[in-house]
Amino acid sequence: MTFVDRITASQTRWDAAVVLLETWNARPDGVVPIRDRDEFLWLVDEVREHFEARPQELELDDADRAEILRWTEAGADPHRVDAVGFGLNLSSSLGFAQCWRERLGGEPYRPAIGDVYPCAAAPWPPSMDGGRRTPSPFSMNVDDGDHPYVRVFRAGLLTVEFAFDLWRPLSRIAAGLDRIAAITVNEDLGELGLDRPRAVAFPVTPVDPEEQERRVLGQLERAIEAGARIVVLPELATTRAIVERVVERLAEDEGQRLVVCGSWHETVDGAPANVSLGLISGLRARMRHRKLVEFGDLFPAGPDRRRREGIVASEAPVLRVHVAGAFRFALLICKDFLDERVTRTLDRVGANVLLVPALSRTTQPFVARAHGHVADAQALTVVANGPRGWVDPAAALVRPYEPRDVATGHPATAPSPVVFSLRQGRTV
Repeated sequence: MTFVDRITASQTRWDAAVVLLETWNARPDGVVPIRDRDEFLWLVDEVREHFEARPQELELDDADRAEILRWTEAGADPHRVDAVGFGLNLSSSLGFAQCWRERLGGEPYRPAIGDVYPCAAAPWPPSMDGGRRTPSPFSMNVDDGDHPYVRVFRAGLLTVEFAFDLWRPLSRIAAGLDRIAAITVNEDLGELGLDRPRAVAFPVTPVDPEEQERRVLGQLERAIEAGARIVVLPELATTRAIVERVVERLAEDEGQRLVVCGSWHETVDGAPANVSLGLISGLRARMRHRKLVEFGDLFPAGPDRRRREGIVASEAPVLRVHVAGAFRFALLICKDFLDERVTRTLDRVGANVLLVPALSRTTQPFVARAHGHVADAQALTVVANGPRGWVDPAAALVRPYEPRDVATGHPATAPSPVVFSLRQGRTV
């Protein structure tokens, strides 16, 4: 199909945005961006003014299509195509994800290299309790082959699955989000059977499963009473049986909240794995994650001190991103969050609510990595670490606001919840 045919067939502003970016990326060799020139900026302003006259509109009408064809000289001028793409992005990106989901039929979607997908600006308010939102990544850089809120899936990224089944509940939880809880369950490694180092840790289970269940449910109750809309438990703090009890409790929950059930070791398809579930009150749909990156201390001074977790990643590892309008939730387990390839993929797809159960001697690397996600995706990160007596701090909230961009939790005892206020950037 020609450019004219494709624009004529476009039903929504998102459809047109895809055509414009794909046409720009098919430009002749040697054509480089001129995005800082006055003639480019003037056209961006004209396009933006046209579409902002009807800011809530998702559909294209005949007048819109005619203008796109006129502005771009019917696709013959690559720079004008680029400018129209910028103008359409800047005026209409808030509706792109909805149109994209509808075009896909709401089914899970794994983009192939070269596919175009929307990457909306994170919809955090400009200020929170006196804190100023950090600069948009768009204000610092747009790749030559992208438009501000429309991107091309590139080689070198992990396989990503965009999921849409939790769109509405996650949207409601994220809208007006304030209280977030990170629960500390255990006091020391001995309660998880890790006080005596083993060459291969798998499987790690609580020494006293009944006591562990009592602690998890008790602290979940405290987090609910504190008004937490998101609750995160630490890595290896639960079991499949404990999670079933959490499901029962959330079936009775009068509110709506997301509970990330830490993680646990189990065998998946015959292989040792570290898995986690995110549960939403009263719903059967789940956030699911299988740990991608095994923990290991593989190069100690002596081979008898070598340690590994003993899990195996899936043969086809997948990073799931749950889309909820302009919010994109991702669940990572401990070392996943510190892996460079995971980092690059999360930022590239615009993941902006990152939930991290961890079991690590220090929380500092997670905070450092979270600062990068703030800069590149305006992301909120919640880390629940443990056991309490082994780590300091035991919890962290990193938010896209300054000052008070980092809040940490230092509970005096375990079990105990650390409750953060996203708005105030501190514990409450």
